[in-house]
Amino acid sequence: MIPDIENVDLEKFPLYKNATPIKFVVGPGETLFIPFGIWHTAKSLEPTISVAFDLLNDHNFPLFLKDVWEFKKRNSIAKAVAATGYAALSGVMCRLGDMVGKERVSTPS
Repeated sequence: MIPDIENVDLEKFPLYKNATPIKFVVGPGETLFIPFGIWHTAKSLEPTISVAFDLLNDHNFPLFLKDVWEFKKRNSIAKAVAATGYAALSGVMCRLGDMVGKERVSTPS
């Protein structure tokens, strides 16, 4: 993770010099779509309420599992095994639910 996106240490993050920044302002009521796998960051210019959705599907689920593994193994291989196993099992359960026509319902938190 780059700690200060506006002052990047190019010795520590040498590939950043090849990045093509795109800067813009998302206005009230507008939606921004960021495709899977695109690295991004955001900065709020004033108090903001944001809603983000991450969608998993057949295409990106294996990459999601890889990300879970890579993130958790930094702390512990046991935690990586547990978290990745849980995520994989959850994916299987969702797929089985889809096969039998189970509807997914959001519950308020």
